[in-house]
Amino acid sequence: MKAQLIINKQPMKTLIITFLIFTHCAAISDNAWYEVELSKAPVIRTFQGQVEAIQQATVSAQTNGRVSEIHADVDDYLSAGTVIIEFTNKEQKQAVERARANLEAAKATEKQALASFKRAQSIFERKLISQSEYDQAESQKNTAVAAVKTQQAALETALTQLEYTLIKAPFDGIVTARHIEPGETVNIGMPLMSGLSLDHLRVITHIPESIANNISNNADIEFPDGTIVKSSDLTLFPYADPISKTFELRLNLPAKTAGLFPGMSLKIYFKVGEKSAIMIPSNAIVHRGELTMVYVKFGDKRVPRQIKTGQQNNNMTEVISGLKPGDIITTNPVLSALSQGPKNP
Repeated sequence: MKAQLIINKQPMKTLIITFLIFTHCAAISDNAWYEVELSKAPVIRTFQGQVEAIQQATVSAQTNGRVSEIHADVDDYLSAGTVIIEFTNKEQKQAVERARANLEAAKATEKQALASFKRAQSIFERKLISQSEYDQAESQKNTAVAAVKTQQAALETALTQLEYTLIKAPFDGIVTARHIEPGETVNIGMPLMSGLSLDHLRVITHIPESIANNISNNADIEFPDGTIVKSSDLTLFPYADPISKTFELRLNLPAKTAGLFPGMSLKIYFKVGEKSAIMIPSNAIVHRGELTMVYVKFGDKRVPRQIKTGQQNNNMTEVISGLKPGDIITTNPVLSALSQGPKNP
């Protein structure tokens, strides 16, 4: 049985050797080359920013009452107009009924006054009553009409006070704090519940005064998952903090940006100028432990060379040291590793 196993391994070993030889040849032929040169590179400054909600509010009581029901709590998502708190409304309903009754009485008085004025006008035209009697009828009519308007306004006020017993969400968002409990008595102006909208977010950062005038109108914002979002909606505050000597800068994010929450920290990249630098394709760089390397063409060999890198921009990476203009590197470093020659020419 042991002899049989050794015999069966031979074809597999031959196949592996053949595959490695083929891969080695393919690596040599498939290399793509890039000639190193000086080019204009943007000077990028990186800052930390904090996400905050543009829409955030605390709803307060607009009428006196007692909390009867609470329909939302912290971390609940609510749509605009959703009832979140109800007050007892017995007094407000009674006020509405009184206002409606007063309005009906005013309308009845108005109807009678209009009829009386119409009769007085007809009689006055036939010279059967005095001017003072006609004026009195007209005055009663005007008073009755004004009384109806007054009672209509009183009814609208009572209905508004009744509406105030239903606390509604002012916008789509989540609840961040609840300030009252069921059964608690509230007065006008007392805070009830706080919330914010996740549909409209912005990033706040602070810029040193030395580069405030060099900030471009565009910025790249890096999300925690590595996604880059561009923003051109920037607001630089026109005054510096006297202690930190920095300017506050706000960057509005696109509406309904997913995956972000207020309080999160993001990286913001600003272009503040240009410089001459060696920029190479980022895919030409390999990392071996703590070493950063590229494969350089040296005769008919591809040899590894350690480099020190700087900033990245548009899939290009700045090389601070290790390369010079005229060097030729491969953009297939993994394949080049199969055919490397002497190190560090």
